[in-house]
Amino acid sequence: MRASAQALSPSSAPNYLYKERGTGYHPDLVEQFIQCVGVFPVGSVVELNTGEQGIVITQNLVRRLKPRVMVVLDAAGNPMHPHKILDLDKDPKARPDEPYKIRRSLEQSKLRVDPRELFI
Repeated sequence: MRASAQALSPSSAPNYLYKERGTGYHPDLVEQFIQCVGVFPVGSVVELNTGEQGIVITQNLVRRLKPRVMVVLDAAGNPMHPHKILDLDKDPKARPDEPYKIRRSLEQSKLRVDPRELFI
């Protein structure tokens, strides 16, 4: 990425690097970097299978698809207070027969909460 390029979200950056491997970046280093930061890097905004939105706060070094997530918006998009912390590795239940899962990554601009306010 060039200095004049627009900043990428934590979840978009690994995807960009992966696409540019071999041309813009050394392929082995890109793959090692992605192994280190995971699919959902800390700071990624995610939507859960419940429709709730959260921010990845901790990586799971063994199970990369199951980080810890701070849920900040309910399914209707309303701020949650207090925030709910989910450790997806422990398979918390969204419903009696269904655990919470990350449905997809979102751009940080889609989150109507300033993440800096959450960690002060």
